Amino acid sequence: MERKTETAKAAAAKVLLDHKELSLPDNIKTVQDLLIHVQAAVLTGDRVLQTTLLDGEMLTDKGERDAHTMLLSDYCQVELQTRKVLDLAVDGLTDAQDIIPAITNNLRVSVKLLRVGDIEGGIEMLYESVQMMDWYIELVHAIEAVFHQDKPWLRQKHAENTVNSEEFKTFQSKTDLMHKFNALEQYQEAQDYGGVADIVEYSILPVIEQWWSELPSILAKMKAESAEA
Repeated sequence: MERKTETAKAAAAKVLLDHKELSLPDNIKTVQDLLIHVQAAVLTGDRVLQTTLLDGEMLTDKGERDAHTMLLSDYCQVELQTRKVLDLAVDGLTDAQDIIPAITNNLRVSVKLLRVGDIEGGIEMLYESVQMMDWYIELVHAIEAVFHQDKPWLRQKHAENTVNSEEFKTFQSKTDLMHKFNALEQYQEAQDYGGVADIVEYSILPVIEQWWSELPSILAKMKAESAEA
């Protein structure tokens, strides 16, 4: 990464937001200051920061954790790129078209392994499934958190932008699944793997199948809303 020369260090970095130069208050000194300022005071609610380039190099996750120590005066140019929240939601739901079938398959394999006594293999498949389920739950929760006030119809099955329609059960599944996971842990702690298999097959799998049945409609609504935005 090319840093400024000593003679140029005193000058503030040139900051571009979606390719347009951005003026900053004098109190913005670090990369962290910049990111917080842009997200809180510059961007509208329908956009989020996606990429940060420091003199052409991507700011990594580790870099974000150290951003409070990174002085803007050490860089010539900082480029910030944003995306619409709706577009990110569409991307996540599109990925879910592959992930949800994988969850279903892993859970079914887990049940079979547990029922034939392959406890290690069954639990391993179950854990893999739970990690993917956590990803989807957080995606749905994020969509709900962002749009529940401004666009409540995105949660609802009605094709038009009408409130007071029946909601997709997907948006109601987080609390329900927490109870099922609690029951699952109790059976596992008791080493009752037949009970674990029953919970997975008769309580958790139906929720995942509900996700799959509703995903095309949720994705279609998000795509339509994104096209209009």
